[in-house]
Amino acid sequence: MRRQQGFTLVEVLVALVVAAIALLALTQAQGRFVDTQQQLETRLQAAAFAQNALTRLIAGEASAQVLAGRKQVDGHVWQVRIILEKTPVPGTQRVQVAVSTGQPPEVMAVRESIVAP
Repeated sequence: MRRQQGFTLVEVLVALVVAAIALLALTQAQGRFVDTQQQLETRLQAAAFAQNALTRLIAGEASAQVLAGRKQVDGHVWQVRIILEKTPVPGTQRVQVAVSTGQPPEVMAVRESIVAP
């Protein structure tokens, strides 16, 4: 009786198929990770932009008319919406700054505060 040495062709092919499936899954996972990372980066930039706009409004450095609208900053085109609403407390108002991007617009960040104009 002859003793077998090495692998058969079928075993090698099965091992290659398993390795190919594992590499494909790894590549897809890496692609999703990169997409998620880019989306988180965009949301962080939008949040910083919204906070900056809200701070400028509170400090009186800029008006809502100046800050609202379409703005291009750091390679991103942001659509800034500012809502001013009266509150039950006399002499105060609620300010909401929403920053969106893309088509259709997706709200990426919202910042709110109560201010005394």
